[in-house]
Amino acid sequence: MNYIIKLKLLLFFIFLSTTSTAFSQGKAHKIGVILNDVDITETSYAAIQKIITQRVEVINGKGGIDGRKIKVEYMNDKANIDSTKSLVNRYLKDKSMIAMVGCWNSTRAREIVDIIGQSGIPWLGDFAIIDPAVKYENILSLDKGMDNEIEVFKTFIERKADSSKLNIGFVGRAGDLYTERFANSLRELQENNENIAITLEKWYPQGELLSETELDYLNQGITKNTNFLIFSRGKENTTRFIDKYRESNKDIPIMTLLAPLGPVLSSLKTSDSIGEFFDINVVGIPNALNIRFEEQLNEIKKKAPGLDIDPLGIGYAGKYSDAIALIVDAAKKEDLNIEEYKAQGDTSNLLSYHEKHVISIRNRIVRQLQRYTNYKKYYKGWFANYSFNSEGSRSGDVLLVWKPKTNKSLILAPIQYLHQGKGKPTPTPVLYTNIDMVSIDHIDDKSQTFRAVFYIEITAKQKIDISDIKFSNAARSEADHAPLVEKQVLSEEKNKDNYHLLAKVSGKFYFSPDHRLYPFDNQNFNIFVQATNSLTPFLIQPTDEELRDKNFETSGWSPIIEFVGYRNDFINSVKNFGSSTQVIPVYSFSFSYILQRGHVDFYRKIVIPIAIMLLITYSTTYIGLNFFEAIAGIQVTSFLACVALYFSVYKVSDESSTISDNIFIFSYFIITSMTMSSVVRLYYKTKRVSAKLSLKDPASVALLYQRICYPLFILIGIIILIIWTS
Repeated sequence: MNYIIKLKLLLFFIFLSTTSTAFSQGKAHKIGVILNDVDITETSYAAIQKIITQRVEVINGKGGIDGRKIKVEYMNDKANIDSTKSLVNRYLKDKSMIAMVGCWNSTRAREIVDIIGQSGIPWLGDFAIIDPAVKYENILSLDKGMDNEIEVFKTFIERKADSSKLNIGFVGRAGDLYTERFANSLRELQENNENIAITLEKWYPQGELLSETELDYLNQGITKNTNFLIFSRGKENTTRFIDKYRESNKDIPIMTLLAPLGPVLSSLKTSDSIGEFFDINVVGIPNALNIRFEEQLNEIKKKAPGLDIDPLGIGYAGKYSDAIALIVDAAKKEDLNIEEYKAQGDTSNLLSYHEKHVISIRNRIVRQLQRYTNYKKYYKGWFANYSFNSEGSRSGDVLLVWKPKTNKSLILAPIQYLHQGKGKPTPTPVLYTNIDMVSIDHIDDKSQTFRAVFYIEITAKQKIDISDIKFSNAARSEADHAPLVEKQVLSEEKNKDNYHLLAKVSGKFYFSPDHRLYPFDNQNFNIFVQATNSLTPFLIQPTDEELRDKNFETSGWSPIIEFVGYRNDFINSVKNFGSSTQVIPVYSFSFSYILQRGHVDFYRKIVIPIAIMLLITYSTTYIGLNFFEAIAGIQVTSFLACVALYFSVYKVSDESSTISDNIFIFSYFIITSMTMSSVVRLYYKTKRVSAKLSLKDPASVALLYQRICYPLFILIGIIILIIWTS
């Protein structure tokens, strides 16, 4: 009877588990993503979905929210306002929808702000400026926000007017919120600064392509008094105007808005792109890789080989996948509020229970997202860090990009304006830096150090002393903990407004090796550069890749690639005895050199000896069983020789298993299998009924293994090794 009761209980729990799992899967929490395949390519649209799907799989693998999975609903509005409103209204009726993400167009976003705001559902939008959104706690924007850009713009114009009077021409797109904000800030500057004057202001309807007559009129309207021009008309109009303007041999600095400067310059008729240009850049540092972004992108590409996506699509994919993770994190940060939950009504009905559960999650998300507002705290995503204010996020600083008259490519402007926790943007110098590597040698895998000798060349608008530069991964002396780096200044000079420094640096540096593919491994050797005094930071602008000297000496290694990278992190600064916090950005830069380890010693000291031992072991299959002692002696000797060889060769790591270790382990097993099969042959020798080979005879099977399978397994091992190392 007890067995029957136990069986019934078991069946009941199985039924309960199955039904609860089915219920959980059927009632997955949904997050809507508003985007379209019109503003971006269809390929990028599909790739964005793939990247977001990978992120959601990771989230669901960790339990989702309250044990329920997350499902993403893609709301493709085809860049149409009516479609955007229709999709939002439809998905707001979905009782499983816990949040929404996206919508990168401010005009379309303006039409749905009140709809989503009044619904109470959390929305991490992607709009630059919408005033009505400020009054809703449930709406934040992933865009960097106009206030950051305007602050940088105004500070830049003010400093430019310090040295001489600035007469500005302004050409804008009528009805565009972004352009109007810049124009208004410029008018404010004109009212408060006598050195700033607007000498030309022209507005043209949105979407209208400027005619040749209008271009000529604009060109003639720019008088000799105008010494700075701001053009906010989109890429095509900007390109056509600059081409026309340069034909008249006029040469005043131009700042482009609504059109990224890089694509504009690449579209000009004149390949030299003569002239001086400025642009507000929210993407990153030219000629430098965002290391964190690249690391995540590489991981994604490993899981999705052949992923085809442009930089714009990558940006949206990274931003929106981080936003989904932030929403899930916010929902998990707070336990279910039972009192609030009960107050919502009777939970006896399953559907009603689910609806009230979703409402509770929405409220949790809204409350927890407020922790990241006013730049009090930041969320560390896969692709970037995020902190919000009333107009947008700070996932990185707004940088000024500059193309000098003599340059063909873009670089950072000499002075940047970064938030250092002091309210107004702080002027931050840019060091135009080049490292000419001379040699990388004395690479020690066990101590994880290498020796480097290089020349460092720095140009800046302010005087830089070599002591202001710190190599943060320099090895330290065991005696006094001083950096094992020697700096020798070769020249210091001032050329007009620029300071120039050339120094020779030699020293010992740390690196972080990954030995899993040893000896077929590539290692990354970095020279980390940052300010000695964190209170006086700087940014580094590397030289063009084509101008860098990539030849240097190294022993036992071969150079593969070199690049300059940077990381942009945030520090949570706690002030006033813990009563307030402030997010402060921190930059670190690395000059990286990827080298491939040489294989000559490995083949000479390991591969060839092991191959000989395996060959000698194979030769014993042709010795008669009458000489079993000789067979066993040769095979055991080969095994012991492999073991002795393993303990005698150089090993890079005692903690991780390398390819070299796996080769030895494979050799142990394969030689041991030969010894065991020889024993089988000897044991069944007296029982053999026929001298012919037969699969029914264990001795024959053992011999077939030794003569056919043994070399076949070795061949398979070699193929796997080739695939593994490639």
